[in-house]
Amino acid sequence: MTSFLGAAVHQDPTTFEVAICQKEYAERLLDAFKPSGGNKRTPLPPGAKFKTYTGHATTVSTKWYASVVGSCLYLQALTRPDISYACSQLSRYLKNPGPEHLAAANYLLCYIAGTSHLGIRYSALGDLTGLGQRNDLSSFVDADWAGDLDTRISQTGFIIFLAGGLVDYRSARQRCISLSSAESEFVAASEVARNIKGLRLLLRDFGLAQEGPTYVGEDNAAVVAMQAGSSILSRSRHIDTRQYFLRELYGEKHIQLIKVPGGDNPADALTKSLSSPTFLKHREHLVQSCSGLFGITEPASDPASL
Repeated sequence: MTSFLGAAVHQDPTTFEVAICQKEYAERLLDAFKPSGGNKRTPLPPGAKFKTYTGHATTVSTKWYASVVGSCLYLQALTRPDISYACSQLSRYLKNPGPEHLAAANYLLCYIAGTSHLGIRYSALGDLTGLGQRNDLSSFVDADWAGDLDTRISQTGFIIFLAGGLVDYRSARQRCISLSSAESEFVAASEVARNIKGLRLLLRDFGLAQEGPTYVGEDNAAVVAMQAGSSILSRSRHIDTRQYFLRELYGEKHIQLIKVPGGDNPADALTKSLSSPTFLKHREHLVQSCSGLFGITEPASDPASL
């Protein structure tokens, strides 16, 4: 197989490595929308937060914005988890995008222009991410408490690895309002736990049963304590069902939350717009360069790059 749903697929039988990349799709996207401003180092301006536009967008700008966001959503869904948070944010304003939303969409295109060579790589022999995953599932999860300025709903971000590359990831608003950062983190942990349970069952059917628990990196100590039954929050009753679900999976040795420093949690890149150095550090674990594969070369450096 050399392509799948518009993504190029590279398989090397000597190194047991597989890579998927959408460089051609990204280049067609850039040719269609022609972003201005030079390449960017992050998908969104560092610290960017958006609110609903109270004015009235023109039909032309609304159509352009919807086309850009829709195209970027397809890119991130297959091979670009590094733009997941940006796509999650921008997709909330499709009906009435304001000037700041239009500028952010152009900014995202400028980022893609300098990173079209990135994709996801898997290896049966080595670890491409530096996080130690090979044939066992492993994961990281994070939440941005009350991050939505319009609703104060929190943002969930999680990533799941197998064979050195991502096999599942998500950046999305939560479905409930959390009253503390620990609650928002617990909601996020229960969401990734549900996905991990499904993946473990799938791998079992493929003859790749996971022998031990799937480790989930979490930077909130209260949530790590709650998985084992510790009552940390006095207001945790309204998340009882999630709490008991997580405890059940922990008791059955399907998952285990482990405390990681906040600066070492790559899922952070799926919950907020980070500074360039922090984002680039986390991006190394999300996507890798596919230069040298498929005849791909890295885009030329842009002196206007920020």
